[in-house]
Order: sequence, then C-alpha cells, then structure tokens
Amino acid sequence: MASVLEQLKTTRKASIPIIQKATRKGSNEVTLKPSGPGIIILDGSYALNAALRPVLDVTIAINGGVHLDLIKRIVRDIVEAKVTSKDTLFQVTSTLFPMFKAFIEPDLEQAMIKINSTYNPMANLLEPTYVCKAKYSTVASHFEKDFNDIEPQRTVFSDMYLYPPSKGPVDPMNQADRANWIRIRRMGTHFHIHFYNEIMSQNLNTRPSINFEISVKTISGLLSLGYQIGAILNRSVEIWYDKHNVVITKEYIKELEQYYVQIKGRNRHDVLNWAEKLHIYEHHVPQTFLFLYFKKLKKKKTKEQKK
Repeated sequence: MASVLEQLKTTRKASIPIIQKATRKGSNEVTLKPSGPGIIILDGSYALNAALRPVLDVTIAINGGVHLDLIKRIVRDIVEAKVTSKDTLFQVTSTLFPMFKAFIEPDLEQAMIKINSTYNPMANLLEPTYVCKAKYSTVASHFEKDFNDIEPQRTVFSDMYLYPPSKGPVDPMNQADRANWIRIRRMGTHFHIHFYNEIMSQNLNTRPSINFEISVKTISGLLSLGYQIGAILNRSVEIWYDKHNVVITKEYIKELEQYYVQIKGRNRHDVLNWAEKLHIYEHHVPQTFLFLYFKKLKKKKTKEQKK
C-alpha cells in the first residue's frame, strides 16, 4: 500500500492489487489525469497504520467510541447479514474489539484531525416500540375495572445497566450520557441484551431498539472491554396481551418501591387507545426507570448531606 501511494504521488501511475477475501485477484493499472484535482483519499480500518502515515499528507480519524462502534457492528450483522445467533455479540467482544484496541485504536490517536462521530445507528432502525407508563396509584381504579377479573402471566426479572468505557466521569442524570447505556435483562437462566435510545415526549415515548439473547460469556466480554455496571433494577411483573399485540403490564420496581403500569406496542394508535382508556395518557411518566432510580438516589443523598 505504501509503495502504491508513493507511485501515485510521484508518477501518477500505479498497479493497484485487487484483493478479495484476503486473496489477490490480479491488479488494476491506474493513471491519474494531469488535469485532475490531485487528491488521493485512502479509507479503511488500517489507513492510519504506522507504515502508511509517512506517505500521507493529512490524517483524519473518525470514531464514535467503543459503544457506538459496537452497536454499528451488531446492527450490520443482524440487519444486513441477517445474523441472529446469540454468539454474534460474543464474537465481537471476544475477538474483534480486542483486536481493534490492540492494532487500530493506537493509530487513531496519531491522526492530525480527530472527529468524534455522534451518528446513532439506532435512529435508523424500523418498527420502534411505543411506550406509555404511569404510577399505578394514579390509575388504579381504571386499571382494576378492566383487568381485575383477567388472570395475568407473572414473571420476575432483573435489569443490569452497563455504561460504556469513558475517559471522564459519567453522569447518570445526564440524558446524553445515559443514552449510551445498555441493558441486560436476566430472566431465569436466559440473558437478553437491549440497545435502545428512548425518545421522550409528554404523552408517549418512542423506543427504537434491537435486542437478542446472549450468553454469560458475552457479559464477561463487555466487562473486559471496559463496560461497568451502573445499576441493577429488579422487577415483579404481571402481563396482559390484547388482540393487537399490545402488552399491558403492572410491575413492581423493587429499588423504586413503586408499582407502575406500562403499555407497549408497535402500533402507536393502539397504544394511545389503551392509554386513554386506562387514563394513563394524562399521567404518563416519560422518564426511564433508570433515571427515576438515580433521581431517588440523588434525593436521598441530598437529605443525608443536610442532616
């Protein structure tokens, strides 16, 4: 590569190898036009390798950090390559990202220009989940009228929230910081990872997300990448389903010491219909349970400091 770049810069001619799946498939003879702009752009994971940097006049690194890069890779595998195996994320965390940190990330630090990408691949995912929730105490009479005689499904699970590697302090009360957290849900012996970016509004939240089953090895891989456990919330849940695949839940959040009612579904209109029927619409709590948990901790800490 360095030799090809040198030839292009000095003679404007070079024989460029054609590589397919690590195998050389011949070459292309390239001649740059004398009237051309005279700019060569080299793009790729190893474009800033130490062997290439001396040949380059300007070096630029565009990086979204481990978290967004991790999501982009998973989105690509699931959406484009149609990969659904729970071992996909384990492969990324155990092999690809350690290799990235060892052989690519150090070169990114040497770039003359560094751009931190804020592109969020979650924003492009289709079929978001719509969520409306309220404290059970505010809608209890309406809720019991509709569901008191219907036997729900019951389950318990715990949600572990991980925040990505960071060079500075992480503020869980800051929405921008909290948007980068990921959730791992444990239900019995099964673990599911959830990537989502909740868009909050006064009456309804929109949640573009992907989630899939993972193994315990994957959690170890994330922790080895530098992810840290920020909170664990335990829930006891009663679940009802309607004919339009809307999910209605009554759940007790142990750490919040509070019951909540949630309505979730893929169809915004159906979710809003239930929200109005149960009078949840006007009592909607847009903040996530994670935010409410840290808000409670902050309030408790403030009280202790005053004492």
